[in-house]
Amino acid sequence: MTNARAPSAHPTTRALLCRARPTGDSAHRDLYEHLVTGWPALVLLDRPALVEAVGGSEVMAEFLRSTYLTCAELVGARHGIDRVTRRVFQTRLLTSEVELERLLALRPAEDIELDLGYGIHDPLDDLNERLLYHLSSLGDRSATVRLRPVVARHARQDGNEEGRAALVATLLGAEMLDGYVEPRFVPGTHRYDVVGQWREAGEEYIAHSVLATRERVRDAIVEARASASEREAEPPPRPSPLAGFRKAAAVEPAPPGSVVVFPALSKASAGKPDNQRDIKAALGDALGAALPGVPVPADWDAWEAAAVARWPHMADVPRAIREAQAGRTHWGAMRLCLVGPAGIGKTAIGRFVAESSGLPFARYNADNATDNSFGGTSIRWNSGHLGVVPALLAERMRATGLVQIDEIEKASGHRGSNGGRLHDVLHGLWDDETSSRWACPFSAMTLDLSHVAYLATANSLNGIPSSLRDRMRVVEVSAPGSEHLAALLPQVAAQACREQGLDPAWGALDGVEWQALREAWGQGGSIRRLQHLVSTILRARDADPSTPRH
Repeated sequence: MTNARAPSAHPTTRALLCRARPTGDSAHRDLYEHLVTGWPALVLLDRPALVEAVGGSEVMAEFLRSTYLTCAELVGARHGIDRVTRRVFQTRLLTSEVELERLLALRPAEDIELDLGYGIHDPLDDLNERLLYHLSSLGDRSATVRLRPVVARHARQDGNEEGRAALVATLLGAEMLDGYVEPRFVPGTHRYDVVGQWREAGEEYIAHSVLATRERVRDAIVEARASASEREAEPPPRPSPLAGFRKAAAVEPAPPGSVVVFPALSKASAGKPDNQRDIKAALGDALGAALPGVPVPADWDAWEAAAVARWPHMADVPRAIREAQAGRTHWGAMRLCLVGPAGIGKTAIGRFVAESSGLPFARYNADNATDNSFGGTSIRWNSGHLGVVPALLAERMRATGLVQIDEIEKASGHRGSNGGRLHDVLHGLWDDETSSRWACPFSAMTLDLSHVAYLATANSLNGIPSSLRDRMRVVEVSAPGSEHLAALLPQVAAQACREQGLDPAWGALDGVEWQALREAWGQGGSIRRLQHLVSTILRARDADPSTPRH
């Protein structure tokens, strides 16, 4: 074990996500400094103090000690670090992150809610975020995917905190690139620049948007001045008695399936000028426009067959969706709730439905909902914003869309508080009468949201009010069995190859690997577990230099 040394000032995780370089420009040095600073008992070999610092958990204390020794071994290396040593360190780091995430998931729910309520961030959560950052910078693509929510959390913090502009740009770039990065080494190190690429993409988009906005404002001023000059120079024309008829004849009829979701803005509804400006900025061209609908699939049989081929264990879901749209030419109201065990693909099937049908799509995690802000907040508040559904329709300029609400049974909140509950908002949105005349708290207008489709997921019906269950169709789904392995494996292997930066052909398993996978998965179960097993096989094969590439 290396000798303890005085910890130097090192950047926070938030600083790393902005522009700071890690301590020593390496993952092992930075994590070593972070562990020594956060848990001094590691250096002092004071086991009781370390256990007390982590809430009395012997397992967590042993985890910190193991991670500390892993980093200290590289910090104390005297003859440099070769490629094999770096690869072993990266593998240990990956194992540490997976183990820490498992341990953090075992915390009592009341502890997590208490921390969130008081704005406290557990140092162990910060260590987990730091591990994700370093794994991503070492080229682990699965860690890069999980790094996006970390950036989002820091970007949502108080706007007065330093670096928030850079984090917002980083988050914007990550969303625009969908988490994709090109391998780009930081000169003089063995690290990849991940968040820097996201930040550059976001800053470039913001710069273009600002430039385009300035040009539109300039053109509008020039046009307004020219119009004013013309009005002063020419007398107003006499109105023709046929002008009204000609105007009416010139208006083109709205295409089939179109709906005026957002009525034209009026002073009576918008109130003061500041409110009018904010509503126009949020809704834009959608105000007063007949927004087109989205046609249902031209060939329902082919659509259903494609869905069943991808999720053979949930054949009832595409059938229920098809029945909900029976007789329609365009997508309309639908309220389905998929109830079944975790990790079987309930969340993923919603995106497939949207992408295969051209529906605007939004996903909302109800397990993180502690109020009714899903429906929006009043424009009179400083935090006023559109609800999830109106924002989706206005952005995509469509009368309908698919909104997925994951883990709906876990939504919290209380009617007696100012925040309210998610379930209360859904009562109105999931009722045919009120959804067609829905009172929007942000715009203070009555909106027609009756053509929106909803897909909820839950592990059980416990926690969902009976009045809400009456408004939706419940579809029971089960975990895939061994008979579904042949259908699921190709898509799971292809996804694992994408996450590890491998050629898709590398996902074809040979006879020995297939048999090992079949025995390990047994009678079936969670798709997440299947994904983990396939990734393990591919990583083991990738680490063996004697294995030929496809």
